[in-house]
Amino acid sequence: MKKTLLQLVLLLACIGLKAQEIKPQQAVADDYIRLFNEMGYKVYTFDVSDFKKIGAYQPVIMHFKDGVKDGENALPFGWEVFGKHISNVKVTVSPLEKGKKIGIWFDENSGFSLPLTFQGQKSADGEVSYGCETRPFKQDGKKINDDFHPLVLLGSYWYDPEDDMFRFCGDSEISADLNEDIMKYIPEYYIIGVRFVK
Repeated sequence: MKKTLLQLVLLLACIGLKAQEIKPQQAVADDYIRLFNEMGYKVYTFDVSDFKKIGAYQPVIMHFKDGVKDGENALPFGWEVFGKHISNVKVTVSPLEKGKKIGIWFDENSGFSLPLTFQGQKSADGEVSYGCETRPFKQDGKKINDDFHPLVLLGSYWYDPEDDMFRFCGDSEISADLNEDIMKYIPEYYIIGVRFVK
């Protein structure tokens, strides 16, 4: 009787274990997006199809220090992508040592990348941080200087003496007038955007 009871218990245990097996799953795009974001890669995609009548656009990267424009990089021509049925602009930020690399892509084969660096921010004890972070701009039709459509801000961390740490925290989106609280603290930043060319 004990032997039969023991066999029944073992049989039930085996059935219970079978019901709790681990099943492998296929990785989905969200898994990779989280992984790349943790590694420092950010990709922003913007639909520019409403501007087809204009026909071309010029990627522009503006540099600011302490809120003052310090330079600008722009392609010397408009990128005529609408004839190829391209309607999106992709801004890709990838990590580099002591800075980031910006890539602006119009389709799988055409685009350019530009390494951007920051001067570095110092803590009270002399530690230097080259950390930076991105924020997308609100796409509400507002422009900078009447012709520049801002897409993404790449800004350096700042040193917070009260908490003795480098940080980049605050607003999750930036407006074209740059009036968000976070902008009071970012010492150096780049604005990536486009000008439409007639």
